[in-house]
Amino acid sequence: MRYLIAILSIAALVCVAGSANAFTGYEFWGYTDLGSETNPFMLYAIPDEYIPEINGDLADVGWMPEGMYFTLDTCPEVTEAIAEGNVPRDSFDMIVYGPAWVPATNSLYFGVRKVDDILYAPHPDITACWAEDCQQWYTDPSGAGGNYREEQNCNTAQQNFYTPKDGGHLSHFGPVEYDWRFEAPNGFFVQTLDEATGSYDMEVMYKLWDWLDESEEASTLHIFEVDQLIGLGFSVRDVDIEGDVKKRANWQSADVWTDASLFPAFMVRPVSDTYGLMATEPSTWGGIKAMFK
Repeated sequence: MRYLIAILSIAALVCVAGSANAFTGYEFWGYTDLGSETNPFMLYAIPDEYIPEINGDLADVGWMPEGMYFTLDTCPEVTEAIAEGNVPRDSFDMIVYGPAWVPATNSLYFGVRKVDDILYAPHPDITACWAEDCQQWYTDPSGAGGNYREEQNCNTAQQNFYTPKDGGHLSHFGPVEYDWRFEAPNGFFVQTLDEATGSYDMEVMYKLWDWLDESEEASTLHIFEVDQLIGLGFSVRDVDIEGDVKKRANWQSADVWTDASLFPAFMVRPVSDTYGLMATEPSTWGGIKAMFK
């Protein structure tokens, strides 16, 4: 069985705060409640002295211990072709640092290094990136759940995306007027792209909003609290030709594109848990991270 212990916990043993969503979870690796309220992923904290500079250089998150970063071998879910070893690592490989939260800035952080051999992003429309090389992540910070495609119009939950094309772009599948959250002082994003191959480094740190609207004044800031559950999914996608679905690494349910109740639950953890991971990190993981440097 792949690595699960450090990212899963029995939340029934802990006091859970700030969750209105049942977090139904999904089935993978024989777990019928992966990402549920009683079996959440861990959202570890970045200590003040390790807050990364958002500059596209991932060297300053290389300190992250096992459980805070993920490769194709440790990602919670990968497509069948990857699981069976049928995808060459020079065609698609990755390391995801985080997702994690930053107590000092009350923000969400993640950084991704993707190895690729073909940059496939042919469509002139930015929002067509769902069928191209891209990343997607799903946020429901208040745990409101429900169909976020209808009346609420992405106010409480969002299907966000990053595309490396056109200089790199963050947005979501919804009103573009909500994208102010990715801009300073609320958000920071940088990418470093090799256009010849499609390989890239990218990182983002931005604030989440329990109610997202067209301006900061009309929105309600999410405040991270220890033991809180938030809805959060993640997907790194590699496409070489039209219709290619063989190469994806996920933390998500298959139906998250309509129902935020199916976003995996992440439990906000204190800085002390991060220090605990750092104290027990096996030395072999240093070698794995070095492969991507």
